[in-house]
Amino acid sequence: MIRSYSTSEAGNPPAPVPSPTDPSALIPGHGFGEGDPLTAPARPSATPRPEGSGREEAAHLVADWLDSMDGSDPAGDAGPHPTLSGAEMPPAAPAAGLLRWRMPRALAFCCRHVWLMMTFSLLLLAIGAAIWGLSYHSMTATQAQLRQAEQRLRRAEARNEFAEQRILATETQLRQARQHLQAAISAVEARQSETYANLSEQVQQELLAFRSEAEMRLAAIASLRAREERELAERTRLGMEALREELMVKLTGEYERLRVRGDALIDSLASRADEALPANDPFKRSFAVAREAILFIRTDYNVRLSQTGEVKQLTSFGTGFLISPVGVGMTAQHVAYPWRYDKRLRAAVELGTVEVLEDSLTLTMWLTDSRVLEGGSDETFRPENGYRMGGERQQIRILYAGTYEQKAELVPSALGFIPLNVPRLGKGDLVVFQILDFSRRFPYLSLAADMAKPAPLDDVMVVGYPLSRLAEGIATPQPSRGRVRRVGAKLMELDSPLHPGNSGGPLLTPAGQVIGLVFAEANLPAIYRKAGEEAAARAAKRMMNVGLALPFWEILLFLEQAGVSYEIASGAEEAPAAERFMVRVNCWK
Repeated sequence: MIRSYSTSEAGNPPAPVPSPTDPSALIPGHGFGEGDPLTAPARPSATPRPEGSGREEAAHLVADWLDSMDGSDPAGDAGPHPTLSGAEMPPAAPAAGLLRWRMPRALAFCCRHVWLMMTFSLLLLAIGAAIWGLSYHSMTATQAQLRQAEQRLRRAEARNEFAEQRILATETQLRQARQHLQAAISAVEARQSETYANLSEQVQQELLAFRSEAEMRLAAIASLRAREERELAERTRLGMEALREELMVKLTGEYERLRVRGDALIDSLASRADEALPANDPFKRSFAVAREAILFIRTDYNVRLSQTGEVKQLTSFGTGFLISPVGVGMTAQHVAYPWRYDKRLRAAVELGTVEVLEDSLTLTMWLTDSRVLEGGSDETFRPENGYRMGGERQQIRILYAGTYEQKAELVPSALGFIPLNVPRLGKGDLVVFQILDFSRRFPYLSLAADMAKPAPLDDVMVVGYPLSRLAEGIATPQPSRGRVRRVGAKLMELDSPLHPGNSGGPLLTPAGQVIGLVFAEANLPAIYRKAGEEAAARAAKRMMNVGLALPFWEILLFLEQAGVSYEIASGAEEAPAAERFMVRVNCWK
């Protein structure tokens, strides 16, 4: 606490009395007016304050300051403080008095809360110590790691130095080894050159010896081969003679058996002909001979429907006959290529609804008395019993096909009658084929001579397979008697009824000569077709049993154009007379 001195002691002039307008006089406890502790009369102290040294005096002052900060008197009286009398107060401004009054209070607050400040200081010291400890520990660990890294680095450097020394030593050894190797190679090359020089002379001598020995052996082999060839030729000749004799014996026996069987077959055919024809019929003998040369023909080809892409197989049947013993035969072209003459099919092709796949054509021909159907069924055919063209089996070859003429007709179709160029039946409607079986001699028919030109009312016979009928699945041709109605330059009309399946069959005379090739029934005139179905039906009734055939001179002209050889009968009686010298031969493996 600051000690007050009187004006007499300090020698200062007396303090001025504050005016009523002074702001410090209006604030209680902050001026020199009434009620201010600085101007109030001094209170007696609770404890005596002896005079002494400065330290003791300061202690007393502090105690008094604490009492004044507390606002109460230790003795319980409210009298004036003896040390704070107005007489002891030095003269000063009002602000100085205020400062002297507030400083003791701040010091008292700090002294009273000094333990909080000490605790906070201790906490800060502890945190700082912890941080310093952690930093020190981390620094120590890092230094240890650095020392270990330095040790490892020194060891690695030592190893590298050792390795470099080893590499130098290895390089030195490698240079020495290369020198030794080069010296060894030089020595080996010198020895090889010396060895080659020695061997060359020896090899040349051995080669000369081997060549001479080989020449001697080749001469011996050549002589041995010549001797063996002579012996083989002799044995072959003897064997061939023995085989020829054996084959002659076998063929003689086989011929006898076949002759007996042929006689029996001829007898059976004669009996069957007797059943088909009257006993006094002039065609009896000619049919018995001609039936062997008749062929049953089946034609298969595929068409594709344009809308669905579906492929369907179409089948047709017809008749053919052989005209040469080497397997040359004839038939109608519309039997071999039916899609060319099928008017409804051609109309569908023109409209673009159907496409004919001509590469799918398959022809199958069976000789007379061959089994065509399996067990008499109408569905299962046996093509292995006949000759086939198409697919994997090529046993038939088309030699020549005529150039057909076309004519404009109204053809019925799904859209009604449409004009279409249709091939004319009979105009070039011929095909010549060859059966590629040269191991046998085929029965054949002879063409008629010019002197045998038919005339109206001449008896004729049509042989074929009408309606494709087969006797219990076996190819058995059927005869049909008739007469010539009219003979034209390029066409013959018959009163014999013709049916689908007769096309391509021969027209025979009583002597068995071919005077024509049947190809169709009489066509209805176009005028009746245009008139309608009823007129067509009436025309059909008037033209019943009318067949059409190509005359034999047209056939001869066609064969000459094709360059095919054929047989011509020289007389009316030669064909029946030839029956006695004809026999059917079948071969079995």
